[in-house]
Amino acid sequence: MNTVFGVVRVLSPQADAGRPPPGQLLPEQHLVFPIAAEMITLGSDLHNAIVLFDPAVEREHALLRYQRGVWTIENLAQSSTLTVADVVVPPQMMASIAPGQCFQLGATRLQLVAPDLPLSLMVLAEEGPYTAHSPSVSLLQAPRALWHLPRGLLGRAGVVIVLLGFCVAFTLLAVTLGTLITHRVLSGDWASVITALTIPLIPAAGIVVLIALIDRYEREPWHLLLCAFLWGAIAASTPALFIETNVNQVIAALLPHSGADIVRSLLTGLNAGIIEEAAKGAGLLVLLLIMRERFENITDGILYGAIIGAGFAMTENIVYFVNAESRQTLVFLIIGRVILGWLGHSTFTACFGAGLGYMRERRAGFRPWLPPLLGFLAAVLLHTLFDFIALAANAAYNNSPNSPLVNVVTLLAAVGDYLPLLVADFILGLMLLRSLAREAGVLREYLVDEVRQGIVTPDEYVVLLRASAGQRLHRALLLARGARLWWATRSLFAAEVGLAFAKWHAALPPGDSALPFAPPSAFRARIRRLRRMLRTSLPHDQRPSSAPISPYGMRE
Repeated sequence: MNTVFGVVRVLSPQADAGRPPPGQLLPEQHLVFPIAAEMITLGSDLHNAIVLFDPAVEREHALLRYQRGVWTIENLAQSSTLTVADVVVPPQMMASIAPGQCFQLGATRLQLVAPDLPLSLMVLAEEGPYTAHSPSVSLLQAPRALWHLPRGLLGRAGVVIVLLGFCVAFTLLAVTLGTLITHRVLSGDWASVITALTIPLIPAAGIVVLIALIDRYEREPWHLLLCAFLWGAIAASTPALFIETNVNQVIAALLPHSGADIVRSLLTGLNAGIIEEAAKGAGLLVLLLIMRERFENITDGILYGAIIGAGFAMTENIVYFVNAESRQTLVFLIIGRVILGWLGHSTFTACFGAGLGYMRERRAGFRPWLPPLLGFLAAVLLHTLFDFIALAANAAYNNSPNSPLVNVVTLLAAVGDYLPLLVADFILGLMLLRSLAREAGVLREYLVDEVRQGIVTPDEYVVLLRASAGQRLHRALLLARGARLWWATRSLFAAEVGLAFAKWHAALPPGDSALPFAPPSAFRARIRRLRRMLRTSLPHDQRPSSAPISPYGMRE
């Protein structure tokens, strides 16, 4: 991307509230337009630099010009008017426009987002005084946005207890899986071992890729996502495996007769739903208590719930595949758990995560405990229904394997199992898209003043709001500049996102604010230090002298 002089932002009631326009769930395009030249035209014709799909806008309606640090706009229309800060500009006339001011073409209201200072002076403001006592930033620092670790309700002792629990669970899980795998190896069944250790990785990898695509604006730290995955794979699966096995033995002892298949299947499914969802949901609660500032909204709840479910499903699938006694059972597991049900556990836990995220997003409100409770009940109900139908169908098949109704029962079981999952995924998807749109709204609204002050460059503002373009630019930067500069750029990107959300927190009404959050001034200081570091890390002939250095606006 070439150097961007400013940004034209489309204003609408939906956009200002962080909501997408009608018919558009993720407002990336058509709300922010980069000004990549000193003169650009605006109108409804496709040849314009900024195309506005407004029937009241003429084909070539206005000319926006930037010269010597001064912005002007000219009305090119034959009869239509142009309004700048509520002052009418007649056709073929010109007016000055200041950064931050609004103007209107037809029925479309827009805003010029640009630095207040001329670009030739911004580099001096960016550098600022530098002394031996100025805090330094290492290029090897992990990309983060200054979210510190609050002690919270658990405190340091609670963190130590969680880590010890991880170690105990890992030991028990390793012993259990080691025993099962050793038995297979000693019997010479290497194919089963290889299958059990490879195929369960496929759905887990798919969910990781899905999360990477979904996490667009306020990106979650990779180390927290890894911890959530390990919670599901180790800390949740181990106790659930032991408790659930013992309870199922009690249920089988109480209901040994084949006539009680339906009741036994229901109790077994309910046992799995309660125990497994409680074990996975505990990870979300621990994350909420330890890293409360990283668990801010519905998006965070769904993402962390999905990754915990992916870890749990991977371990559970390994156990099932190791215990598979026949090729028919193996095929059934691949179809039912890998192809059709790869989102099963992630969907269940994401329901509870969405409830916790809704509570965090709304904060003060009537009965804040109600959304998490409803989310957990939804997770248990979906899980119980899924297991109950599968167990009941399996019992019916075992009792009458040659019955002509077996195929009908199998089809009904498949529909009953996976249709509720699809409906739940659809609802979670809508909630996720709405939450992502609100995140984009926070960035769009709270970084405007930072662009005017020169803290955030105009091209960075565009990239922050066009997540897909930002991901492509990050990959190109990694290949062109290397990992060292890419790592620092990720830190700068995260700090700018953190600044927007810090300002959002600061703007919340009294009594509705989040738990302690780093102030906006801390993020601004970090952005300046990172930008200074980026400047000094470049060769002298590549250091721009007329504007703050931006990793996106550097010319080759």
